[in-house]
Amino acid sequence: MRLKSIKFKTYVPKKTHFYFCHFRVNIFRYLSKLTNIYSVLLDLDILILNNPKKLFFFQKKKISLVNNISQNVIPAYGRIKILKRLKILNSKVNKVLWFGGDFFAGDNIFFKNLYSQTKFFQKKFVQNIKNLYDQTDELFVSASIYNLKYKKKIKINYSNDLNIFTRYWNTNVLHKQKKINYYKKFIFLHTPADKIFLSNCYDKIKYQKNFQLDYFKYVSSIQNNLKIKFSKILPKIFKEKLKKILSNW
Repeated sequence: MRLKSIKFKTYVPKKTHFYFCHFRVNIFRYLSKLTNIYSVLLDLDILILNNPKKLFFFQKKKISLVNNISQNVIPAYGRIKILKRLKILNSKVNKVLWFGGDFFAGDNIFFKNLYSQTKFFQKKFVQNIKNLYDQTDELFVSASIYNLKYKKKIKINYSNDLNIFTRYWNTNVLHKQKKINYYKKFIFLHTPADKIFLSNCYDKIKYQKNFQLDYFKYVSSIQNNLKIKFSKILPKIFKEKLKKILSNW
């Protein structure tokens, strides 16, 4: 497998929250030029738990897939606040929907439209940076997908509803999360709070190809559960030290 170098031309002010994620727009542009290909764009901190052959059905039906994380974001920040932020970019939004920047699947037509929309709303994001300084790229991604689904009427399904892709936070969260065994049925599992675990997997990749059992055992372990409980009361500096200690157990 060869690595492909892509030119990044998107303007992003220095010190922007989640600075590098804004350049996802340029990846959309690249994928929009790959004809007769169903592309899947994933974040790096992801485990493949099951065979992804299910994606061939959506390729055949020309259905695009995105990760709808509204059920995570709304309980944490509230509908009114989220809608207000979305309307700064897209005044036509009248329904609170929030999409993760961690998973996109579709053909070049989908990515062509996604590139066009995100390019426009990313520029508008930068123009309103004073009011959106604490927001990530998911804000302009959500504003874009709203237009694609409801204005352009592109076929878009939600990966989390289809047991294809979802996100699990192995930490304290403000939304309700199901117990870890629930997530075994998904093809892809995004684990943004477990980068240390994933880096340890990389070190073992020559000897082991599947880390599904390791991960669920790790999340269910006494050490991990103690870490989560203690992190509620510990100052940030101690949390970082605790992560390093537990990662070596």
